[in-house]
Amino acid sequence: MEIKNYTRDNIDFGRNYTQYSEMTPSESIFLSETIKDSGAKKIVEIGVAAGTSSLLILDTIKNIEDAHLYSIDYSTKYYRDANKNTDFILDDYPELKTKWSLYTGAMSCNFLEDIGKDIDLCFIDTTHCSPGEFLDYLQVLPFMKRNGIIVIHDIAFHTYNNELWNTCCILFSAIKGQKILPAFTEHKYTPNIGAIKLSPDTYENAYDIFNCLTLPWLYKLDEKDYQFLKKHFQKYYDKDLTDIFEKAYKFNSSLLEKENRAQTLYTYTKNIYLTMKYLKYSI
Repeated sequence: MEIKNYTRDNIDFGRNYTQYSEMTPSESIFLSETIKDSGAKKIVEIGVAAGTSSLLILDTIKNIEDAHLYSIDYSTKYYRDANKNTDFILDDYPELKTKWSLYTGAMSCNFLEDIGKDIDLCFIDTTHCSPGEFLDYLQVLPFMKRNGIIVIHDIAFHTYNNELWNTCCILFSAIKGQKILPAFTEHKYTPNIGAIKLSPDTYENAYDIFNCLTLPWLYKLDEKDYQFLKKHFQKYYDKDLTDIFEKAYKFNSSLLEKENRAQTLYTYTKNIYLTMKYLKYSI
C-alpha cells in the first residue's frame, strides 16, 4: 500500500463547484494528482451527476497533449434535479469540452467498444450499493491497460451511512493491485477515496469480483440491461464467470420480488434520506 501526502489545496472553480461537488477538497486533490502522477491520457469516468468531477479531470488534463476524458452516466438527467441535465456544470466551461466525450442513457457496456481499449485511468463513482460498482468495474476491466489505474470514490461510505452501502469498500478491497490512499482525509475514520494500480494478474482474478455479485442486491436490474451485460460478459470473460453473474441475477431477482414492498420502500427512502443528509453537510 502507498500513502500519498498531497497537501496543496488549489481546487477552486467557484461557487458552483463547491455547491454541487460530492468530493471533499482533499478527495478532489487526490484524484487530480493521481491523474498527473500516472501520466494518464485516456481517462474514463463512470458516474457524472452534475459534472463536477468531469470539470476537475478536464481542468487537470487541459494542457496534456492527446489527453481525453470519456464520461458515462446511466441517466441523462441530474439525479438530484430532473430539471437539469447530467453534466450541466460543464455548460459554463465550453473551452474544456474539446477534450471531452459524454455518453448517457445506458450502462457503460453500451459505449465501451466505441471508446476502445488501453484506458489509462478509470474513475468510478455511481450507486455505492450492490450490484452497482461491482458491475461498473467488471464492464470496464477488459478495456483497461494492464498497468492502468482504477480510482474509486466513497470507499468509506458505509462508515457514515447505512451499513448496506458498502459496495465501494468491498470492491476496493477485492481488486488485486497496489493500493494508493491519501495521507489526509476529512472523514472521521478512513479515507473515502483510493486508487489501485492494476497488476498483470488483476484480470485473472476477476472471479473475486464476480463472486461479490452473489451478495444481496439493493435494486433489480432492468431486463434489457441484464441482457446487455450478459452479452458483454460472455464476450470478454470465461463461461464460468458469466455463469456466476447469471445465477447472481436470478437469485437476487427472486429475493427482491419476494421482499415486502412496503419494507422495500421504507428501506430505500431511509437510505436516500441518509445520503442526502450527509451530502448537504459535506458540500
